[in-house]
Amino acid sequence: MIHDLIHLFVDRSCIGCGTQLISQESHICLHCLSQIEPTNFHLRPQDNELYQRIGGRISVKDATSLFYFDKAGRLQKLLMSLKYHDLPRIGHYLGRLMAEYLDGPTLWADVEAIVPIPLHWTKQIQRGYNQSEQIALGISQVTGIPVREDLLIRNRKTQSQAKKSGAKRWTNVSGAFQAIPDLPDRILLVDDVITTGATIVAAAQAFGNKVDALSIASVALTRRN
Repeated sequence: MIHDLIHLFVDRSCIGCGTQLISQESHICLHCLSQIEPTNFHLRPQDNELYQRIGGRISVKDATSLFYFDKAGRLQKLLMSLKYHDLPRIGHYLGRLMAEYLDGPTLWADVEAIVPIPLHWTKQIQRGYNQSEQIALGISQVTGIPVREDLLIRNRKTQSQAKKSGAKRWTNVSGAFQAIPDLPDRILLVDDVITTGATIVAAAQAFGNKVDALSIASVALTRRN
């Protein structure tokens, strides 16, 4: 009876294909989830496409993304629902999925704080929440590592990166972040999607040399054309 009542008030259809979810599924059915390509970067956290894309610009201990970004595909639907359809719980789901699939408790065993890429305060008020923070909270639920959204702020409003060329993306976010003076030694920096790496690099640069070991993680990585 309780299960039937939940169905009256909670949409239990798959975001990917619209079919009814079974009790073990959340937000997306197992079939649709199986169609999203994993990167397997966690098997080579210091030798993969993401690490190479950003490693020449900042010093990172390891870098990993869970999936390759599938434009107009199932993952795109999940992330759009998270960002624009007032569904922060999808962020928790993706964060838990990341930690469980990537074996987060082992990969990030020495991490002291999870830091989500911050939104500018005006954007966060408009959206109601920060999608990267919701993902970070999901990772925290599995790993037990605390989320520290107070360590990094976005000190100026930037334009959307979506339609900008590679060079303009870097200019747009340069100097957009500021870190507090007293930081933990080992930090995991989390974002939803990494494209050129401009945003995550700009955020990491705000830490300067005050962090001994910086790990990078995202739900998705966009392939280079």
